[in-house]
Amino acid sequence: MNTMKLKIRTKLLLSFAFILLFSSTVNIYGLFQMEVLADLTTKIYNHPLQVTRAVLTANTGIIKMHRSMKDVALAANAAEIKAAHLQVDQYEQEVYQQFAIVQKWILGDEGAALIAETHHIFQNWAPIREEVIAFMKSGQRDKAAAMSKSKGAEHVALLDRKMEALKNDAANKAKGMYDSAQATRTRLFATTIMALIAVIILSIAVALFISIGIAKSVQIINTIANQIVAGEITSTVTNRTEIDKVIAYRDEMGDIGQAFYAVAKAFKTVIDDIVQVSQGLAKGNLRIMPKATYQGDFTQIKEALEIALPDQRQVVEDIIQVSQGLAKGDLRVTPQVEYKGDFVQVKQALENALSDLRQVIEDIVQVSQGLAEGEQRVMAQAEYRGDFLQIKHALETASVKMADATTQNQIQDWLKTGQTQLSEQISGEQEIIQLAKNIITFLATYLDMPVGLFYRLEELKKDQKPRLKLIASYAYNYRKGVSTDFQIGEGMVGQSALEQKPILMTKVPDNYYLRIQSGLGQALP
Repeated sequence: MNTMKLKIRTKLLLSFAFILLFSSTVNIYGLFQMEVLADLTTKIYNHPLQVTRAVLTANTGIIKMHRSMKDVALAANAAEIKAAHLQVDQYEQEVYQQFAIVQKWILGDEGAALIAETHHIFQNWAPIREEVIAFMKSGQRDKAAAMSKSKGAEHVALLDRKMEALKNDAANKAKGMYDSAQATRTRLFATTIMALIAVIILSIAVALFISIGIAKSVQIINTIANQIVAGEITSTVTNRTEIDKVIAYRDEMGDIGQAFYAVAKAFKTVIDDIVQVSQGLAKGNLRIMPKATYQGDFTQIKEALEIALPDQRQVVEDIIQVSQGLAKGDLRVTPQVEYKGDFVQVKQALENALSDLRQVIEDIVQVSQGLAEGEQRVMAQAEYRGDFLQIKHALETASVKMADATTQNQIQDWLKTGQTQLSEQISGEQEIIQLAKNIITFLATYLDMPVGLFYRLEELKKDQKPRLKLIASYAYNYRKGVSTDFQIGEGMVGQSALEQKPILMTKVPDNYYLRIQSGLGQALP
């Protein structure tokens, strides 16, 4: 086939078909290498980054557990020991969760063996902790402290070394993956350069069959096209030397060259704007917004960014204002903005947490105020959940104990006051009648008795029995025919003296000799 007889259009079609096939092959190869890079990047995230983050979190949990074990050794009572023990158990579960993440993502037999060994060492720490807690519960504080400082501290140090080894293993794996990614990048870059050189050579070959003007235009446009495909948008836009040569022809090739430049410029504008938005978000600038003018279908990208960025900024700002309110002690702070999509779960979680916290604090305040005002057995009213149940139990226990202590103190104060005042009444030298009068008057007044009688045991002659004689009274009306003397065992008075203990009458007969009288009437006691 004589290529010289081919029309320029045919030559162009054949040449461009060949170039397109070559470029497609290179692009497919480039895409394949990019997939390799993406896979290496995913592995770097899933293994080194996930493992490192989980190891750091687990190491922090181990440190917290060790600190909580010190709290156990310093606990002053069983409640504090129990609280510290619960805290240790919580941290232990968090560490096991992080170990599970490490076991899931760590690569290689060496890494698997290392995490298994670390997991085993961590499990062996549990008996030491339980022994320390057992010493504390049995009151052997010195042994508990010694155990924490010796075996406990040594075990934590060993765990720390193993965690460091895990981090180093993850770092080594990351370096190996990074080196592989760099090698793939270098290979892709070299292939791309080689492809560009090949395209230039092909373009020169085409120029031999086509007029110099068209050949040059095709060569330049082809170079620009490959630069756009390779992602070299900036160099295409900033270097106008070659494209100006094509535009200078003022023909269809010039129009094509100008169109290519316009496309590259539009791409560069959109890419630069997306890059500045991404960099702003990476720096924590939530007020970053698209600035460039988007055209055609690119406006959908801009609209999506303009909607997503303000929504995200509002959510973050609302979370900040809630956090700041809590930091200032404002328990009535609530989310203010409208949350959409998955952010609704964030809002619901915030509102539930704030409501529960507010109820607990208000309930603690009312219990504290009740105790401060002397109310007895004031109880918590709100619903406590989770660890807040310990607060509720502590408040209710304190209320009951304070009520019992208050009652006992009141009784003791009443007894001591009565003893003191009675001592004042009987102090000094007094006649027996006056002394009895003072005693019965004070006792009747202090004990709120409407009537009081004071009997004295009198020893008579040998052939006569001792008698109880009324020598003083309080609000008692003497009646004829009613004896004021009793033998031991005679009547309620004599019987009480015989038994030497009080006798309580719950039902007084209507004809009972003792009555409470006043100027307005009389009544049974």
